[in-house]
Amino acid sequence: MVKDLINNITKRDGQILKFEPDKITRAIYKAMLSVKIGSMRDAEIITQKVVASLSNDYSEPTVEQIQDRVENILMATEIDGKKFNDVAKSYILYRERRRTIRLEKERIGVRDDLKLSLNAIKVLEARYLFKDMDGKIIETPGQMFRRVAEHVGIIDAIYDYIRYKETGKIPDDSSKMSSLSPTQIELLERAFSKLTVEKGINGSFDDFMNFVQTKGTAAQKTIDQFERMMTDLEYVPNSPTLMNAGTALGQLSACFVLPIG
Repeated sequence: MVKDLINNITKRDGQILKFEPDKITRAIYKAMLSVKIGSMRDAEIITQKVVASLSNDYSEPTVEQIQDRVENILMATEIDGKKFNDVAKSYILYRERRRTIRLEKERIGVRDDLKLSLNAIKVLEARYLFKDMDGKIIETPGQMFRRVAEHVGIIDAIYDYIRYKETGKIPDDSSKMSSLSPTQIELLERAFSKLTVEKGINGSFDDFMNFVQTKGTAAQKTIDQFERMMTDLEYVPNSPTLMNAGTALGQLSACFVLPIG
């Protein structure tokens, strides 16, 4: 573990994030593995040198400044007779590949906040990310997953309401939801109306909305969990869900079952 001498860093897009020197260690060790030189201990020692050197010059270094310093320290360091020029070369080549991919993503017009593959970004740009009237991308992959989670997970609020009507209980991890989007409300109203027709729910939609805003529901937890599953790529929904969640159409299913007779 490397002691933090710098608190924050500045990303390429201007975001200020917590400085995590362990990420430097992992990047260095990955370069070491690619050329079969060095160990995790060596990577940690070099990281300590990088952090110490950076802290002499910067209070909040940029990503580029950190990576430049890693290259310089790798080329200047010798540990137990081992030199790391080949490791530095591997690190530089990897950095250049990443730069090429970033430039291509920028050309496509997508700000990749999840570090997805270039092929994934091309597919998202072509089919799934929201665009404005001029065809310009107006959401990131992370925002797309959040949009989907908000319009899939919100349905849990209806199940919490049904249980509340039957038992008078609300989930232990419930929270009030007072700022639903118009498309979320429309989705809930359609589902509520369908269940009412099928006699699967008692009460009015106004009473349900009052429950959501004053009693609380576990839907927010479901939304957050579903978003995490998607951003971690543990599960990704089918095309209609990605394309239509949060739209006027709101069709989230790819197939339908029709009754016969």
